[in-house]
Amino acid sequence: MVDNAKSKPLDLKWKTIYSYSETIKTKSLVGTPETILELKLLIRQAIRENLTICFRGPGNTFGEVVLNNNHMTIDTRKLERILSWNKDSGVMVVGAGATLRDVFETCFSDNWTLSAIPGCLDVTVVGAISNNVHGKDSVHHGNFGDQVKSLKILTANEEIREVSSKNDPDLFNAVIGGMGLLGAVIEVTLNLKKIKSPYVETFMIPVKNIEECVVLLDQAAKENDFVVCWVDPFLKGKKMGRGFIKCANWVESSQNWDRKELDKSLLDSTHIFGIIPPKIAWFLFRPLFFRKTMKVLNVVNYWLQWTLYKLGFDRSIQLFTDYNFILRKVPKVKQVYNPYGAIELQPMISANFGATAFRKLFQLGQNCGFESLLCVIKKHQKDNYLFSYSGDSYSIGWTIHLKNRKMAEILDFNKKLLDLQFKFKGKTFLAKDTLLTSEQFSKMYPSYKEFLKIKTQFDPEGTFSSDYYKKTIHQLNVL
Repeated sequence: MVDNAKSKPLDLKWKTIYSYSETIKTKSLVGTPETILELKLLIRQAIRENLTICFRGPGNTFGEVVLNNNHMTIDTRKLERILSWNKDSGVMVVGAGATLRDVFETCFSDNWTLSAIPGCLDVTVVGAISNNVHGKDSVHHGNFGDQVKSLKILTANEEIREVSSKNDPDLFNAVIGGMGLLGAVIEVTLNLKKIKSPYVETFMIPVKNIEECVVLLDQAAKENDFVVCWVDPFLKGKKMGRGFIKCANWVESSQNWDRKELDKSLLDSTHIFGIIPPKIAWFLFRPLFFRKTMKVLNVVNYWLQWTLYKLGFDRSIQLFTDYNFILRKVPKVKQVYNPYGAIELQPMISANFGATAFRKLFQLGQNCGFESLLCVIKKHQKDNYLFSYSGDSYSIGWTIHLKNRKMAEILDFNKKLLDLQFKFKGKTFLAKDTLLTSEQFSKMYPSYKEFLKIKTQFDPEGTFSSDYYKKTIHQLNVL
């Protein structure tokens, strides 16, 4: 890190910033540093002008974690990216601007991968740390924080601290999943995983209902590298939770491949699956993404997938980058919910309650008319980060279209959903949350007290903040 480099004049502009789902709009003073010196200057200016600071990359967070209305937002995308790569040890050092795309462009052709990653290539490594994201293999490798060997954080007093689980476990466990509230993570050392080839073999396992789903999901999680389950939340009775478990495993590929094939798999498509222009596609598909039509499409999708399974067409060998980063083939996917927007929730429940809990969740959605339009279940393992979305547990994706929805109805449903989560020892994934109150947050994450002690130590003036922090954790600090 070069701190004595010449800095150009800082370009600060007030800009309108949206949440990923475009349901929340804010105005913020945005700075885009290209060096650590410029980053320090921005922090100094914010402190001088009594502004709080929120860090933001491409902005793939659904909620308010990367919003900071009427205060400063620092866009980290122009900071350093790949700093070093050791293809013998699998250790990579990245800067604050590095994305998952940068990581895979560097390591994948050497037969190394990064575990516990979501399905979007443009997530920054620092953003993945700040939200402690997870992937289809998190049941084996933990959440993203477990891939971090060490990191460097720039605090409000401009001290750069190198932190790991060994030399400073308290601060390390607070930074992982800490939503950028303790300082600017400017460097990360990652431990990557050696793989047989860049290819995975995928296949499906049909499930008749949620009871069979939980049993087979647990079994599949033990036997396969990647596991995720799609289920139908609209069905009732014995068919409730019918769907497919989708598995993948690393393989020693017999295919000949070249760098061009890999590079292509890391490029964003300009057309939906390379065929339909997104503007036309979302105009045509938008009417389908509503409760009544999705109820029908869930049935159609099941029988389509079941037919492919019976014909033996469910198995394929493909590049992992094509398998995991499916969103790169679906440009501007969030526009399917325009102009109303959508809320994306991700409740987690303890594995001890299994199918019983899922039935209660599905029944609640049906009774309230809030079934999830797209419903995906994952398996997780426990870790020790303060705000970690973890545990011996399952998570379920819950998408709600906002057309013709009144906020009072949404809040009432969310309260009932949270009551069930508390009953089943659950949590909410904070990167997707927009509805938790400070009281609900404190009940779900009692570790906030320890987090606030650490924040008081390293950020006593509360320089690092966000709209989410002000709405939830800061309120607890004031009380």
